[in-house]
Amino acid sequence: MFGLIDKHRMDVPHVRNGWIQGAHSAALLDEMKRRCEQWARRGAPAEWLDKAETARHLGTSQYRAGWIDRRGGAVQPLAYARGLAKAALAAGVTIHGDTLATNLAREANRWTVTTRRGARVTADRVVVCTNAYAGDLWPGVRRTVIAPNSYQIATEPLSDNIRKSILPFGQVSSDSRKLLLYFRLDDLGRLLLGGRGPFREPRDDSDWQHLEAMLVRLFPQVKGARIDYRWCGRVSITRDFMPICTSRRRGC
Repeated sequence: MFGLIDKHRMDVPHVRNGWIQGAHSAALLDEMKRRCEQWARRGAPAEWLDKAETARHLGTSQYRAGWIDRRGGAVQPLAYARGLAKAALAAGVTIHGDTLATNLAREANRWTVTTRRGARVTADRVVVCTNAYAGDLWPGVRRTVIAPNSYQIATEPLSDNIRKSILPFGQVSSDSRKLLLYFRLDDLGRLLLGGRGPFREPRDDSDWQHLEAMLVRLFPQVKGARIDYRWCGRVSITRDFMPICTSRRRGC
């Protein structure tokens, strides 16, 4: 991802100072330490952080310890999607937005994709990149995953003194919960926090109250900061937390 941003000179706010996973429970310390050591043995720039170092890097004392992988980072996702589209167009790709694929079939040695508008496309290869929004295009895909809603909030841009007390070295973080919390500062100085929420679609601002309470618990210094944005979206989780792929010609 970062290589593509550089290669195509995308106008995308991004940082790459590392990703930190904090341990919210003492019971997870040994497992997380093994994970850190395993990545380090494979050449990753991974480093264990004790409680004090975790607090110094995150700006919160709520975690027992943690580890950092310095390859990690964050991008502004909409700007990145636009950057990919611009690069694809420059390479001669044709993009059809708002064109739902309704059927995928193998005919002779090619694939045929039928769209909601009636147009049909043939191709040697088809990549289904639907994440949690698979629908029924490919039989069985939707049943292989759980698709909960992930809720997020963003504060108003924080003052310099508060901003410097949170993730002061520019990392991003997601913690060790199975229904994890994740947080970062964006390029405007907003603090973004995401996590679990009602499985149903949201009804009103109260569906984000648990995140707003957690925000102040993690970072008391932001108490009183205005919440400018609230949103959510489905994420795809396999039942065993392992990646999957399917192919009619060969499985993996």
